[in-house]
Amino acid sequence: MEKILSSQVGILINDWYRFIRTFSVPDAEILKEQVEKEIENMLESLEPIEMTQQRPTLPNLLKEIENKQPHVKGTLDYYSNFFRGMHEFHHKNYVAAINFYKAAEEHLKNVPDDIERAEFHYKLADAYYRIDQHFVSLNHLEKAKEMYSTSEFYKAKVVGCNIKFGANMYDLYRLVEAESYYREALSLAQELKEDTARRIIGVIHHNLGLVKKRAGEIETAENEFLNSIQIKEHAETIAGIRTLYMLSWVFYEQDKKDKGNQYFTYRLK
Repeated sequence: MEKILSSQVGILINDWYRFIRTFSVPDAEILKEQVEKEIENMLESLEPIEMTQQRPTLPNLLKEIENKQPHVKGTLDYYSNFFRGMHEFHHKNYVAAINFYKAAEEHLKNVPDDIERAEFHYKLADAYYRIDQHFVSLNHLEKAKEMYSTSEFYKAKVVGCNIKFGANMYDLYRLVEAESYYREALSLAQELKEDTARRIIGVIHHNLGLVKKRAGEIETAENEFLNSIQIKEHAETIAGIRTLYMLSWVFYEQDKKDKGNQYFTYRLK
């Protein structure tokens, strides 16, 4: 039987994850079968484990396999912890998510793709942002953005990094820097051809409105919120409802109650 290299299995697992992340279900199903088959073949082709007359215990057997195939073990440990971190993040257990991400980071060297490593740093940055660890978040965002920026195919990911940079800066009251990141994100998003680009642009205008409101530039904030809500792809989301709420505040602060009533009556038809 031909021996299967552990590195080949690692690449298959990496590709499998990529299909899952892009919701390519048929490709993921096909590759899942291939991964399982290759792992089975690889385990069958492991170097013979020195056996005594006594049957080895399961912990000892697993330890022996780990020692002989560290790359596969490392890759599996990485994805196991990474996915568990994503699961905890989804349930808003951010500290638990970070703990799993940090466990995954110990095996990050086994991930053969820079873009996958960028994805890891972005996820970790997002988790740190959620618990107000802004400077740690910024550090991981720097790494993610640098890796994503190496390819034109990941411009949308760079946009996402800039948005998250802006959010960190906003929370730190570094409003000039927050606006700068949002403007860069807006410029890049306007170059995207994806269907989600307009929704992202709506979110960026909303965030710029928040920055301008906090800076006391109420009229400019109003314009940004109006730019945001006029984008249908954004207006029809939960985020769009938040934009309407913020518009109500800026209308109120400018004593534009009549304008606000007319606008919202029109929007709610």
